Amino acid sequence: MSAAVKDISRQEISAAGQTLARAFRSDPLYAHIFGSQEHYDRVAPWMFSTWTRWSVLYGKAWATPGMEAVALRRMPGRFRVSLWSLLRTGMLATPRRLGAEAMGRFDVVIRLLEEKHAQIMGGAPHWYCWVLGVVPERQGQGMGGVLMRHTFAHADRDALPCYLETTSEHNVRIHGSQGYEVRDTLRVPGSDVTLYLMVRPPQPPAG
Repeated sequence: MSAAVKDISRQEISAAGQTLARAFRSDPLYAHIFGSQEHYDRVAPWMFSTWTRWSVLYGKAWATPGMEAVALRRMPGRFRVSLWSLLRTGMLATPRRLGAEAMGRFDVVIRLLEEKHAQIMGGAPHWYCWVLGVVPERQGQGMGGVLMRHTFAHADRDALPCYLETTSEHNVRIHGSQGYEVRDTLRVPGSDVTLYLMVRPPQPPAG
């Protein structure tokens, strides 16, 4: 493993959740889902912690050494979220913690994203680059790129593509420079949010 990347331990799950909550505090998708900044600030750290716990247990959860950036990955063949994993990670409490209105919006987004994901990737094995966040004061310094390249090393080793979603045209350009291609877009109902659905084909080894 690169010295600039570490596995997130169980003891670091809460800290990783805080990092991701800070990273996405101004993201338009989460603003739409949560409905208010107050609700986001109250619930998002918990929500991202449950996602991190799922990734520690069932996928990959990586961070830079100071927890400035966090990446959550779903590995090929391990996308399914079972009832047991919902119980084990605390994700089963999401409807109660989000509340009815926010959970309704969240359900719509998840359902549409899952449909698009299946349409684009079919049954082909791939790495799902589920979440990548960098704390605001360290954005633009290459930390996200470090975690992305770490992901690519795993995917390219097995000649597998990577898949992600992003709401940012700026991120589309960054991901494009890393080999990603926009395969589709999704307008979130009831909002001005557009999601860009991107795939990076496996790259041959350098040299």
